Amino acid sequence: MQIKGSLFYFNKMNALFSTQVGIDFSRAVYNDFSVGVTYSLWPYSEYLFSSLNDNNTPFVGQFFAREKYQFIDAYGKYTLDFSRNRLYGRLGLSYANGYRWDIIDVYQVYGYEVRTTVGRQRDNKVGGVASIGYDFLFFKRRINLGISTTARYYGNSYQQYELSLNIGYNFNAFSNSK
Repeated sequence: MQIKGSLFYFNKMNALFSTQVGIDFSRAVYNDFSVGVTYSLWPYSEYLFSSLNDNNTPFVGQFFAREKYQFIDAYGKYTLDFSRNRLYGRLGLSYANGYRWDIIDVYQVYGYEVRTTVGRQRDNKVGGVASIGYDFLFFKRRINLGISTTARYYGNSYQQYELSLNIGYNFNAFSNSK
């Protein structure tokens, strides 16, 4: 089991230098292959500045923002271990849960200022996840510092890409599981 924090985060839609925290549990099943589950919490909001129609106003029904997303990933993992260096790849299913804000009304004040009304609703999605990463292990393989990139795909409605600097603590550092 590993507790992990992502300090550097990039999302296709907007945010740079956001914070994401999570926990990862994996179990070796055969040599360098393992299966695992990851839970990630994205506690902040992401705003998408919407495009405008011919009247220079946003479209009613258009997506506006996301907030407080949680991701649960179940994956298969292949690991190459070289002394204090670890290279890995993951592929699996992902479940996303959070809040979605949509534009529900648009009106103009005095012909110049555009005001919008937005509505908030629960958003749940199931999709795929793929990840590759590198870790450097130290302090008897208990602490790891690494970099990883993850792509999540939930159909045409939502894709997410992350580039993360990971800091982790490995609870199973003295066992043979990877």
